[in-house]
Amino acid sequence: MKVSELMHTDVETVRPDATLADVVETLADRHITGVPVVDRCGKMLGVVSTTDILEAQAEGLAGKAGWEDRMVEDVMSRPALTIAGHADVREAALLAAITHPPRPPRSVPRGSLILQPASR
Repeated sequence: MKVSELMHTDVETVRPDATLADVVETLADRHITGVPVVDRCGKMLGVVSTTDILEAQAEGLAGKAGWEDRMVEDVMSRPALTIAGHADVREAALLAAITHPPRPPRSVPRGSLILQPASR
């Protein structure tokens, strides 16, 4: 079975200059825990997840600037580990299993699947 047979094609993305407040709204509206970060051309730059946002909030509690106005590019996980849509799902499962901690695959635009990297 190919990755493309399992992946979603309607994927929400954000730009690196989006604020974390914008991302929180997107995640809540879509009922998701992470979203790919892409540039203006749709090139994958990384992933921003609830873990990244919680870490930014914790830094805010420690006296750093408010998390809501921070930019995605400042907290996103990168690089994103991706796999082509034509790859076998067993290869995707192996890649997911060797990330620490193991992460479920995430789909991204342009016929690829992303494996969300472990948080920094």
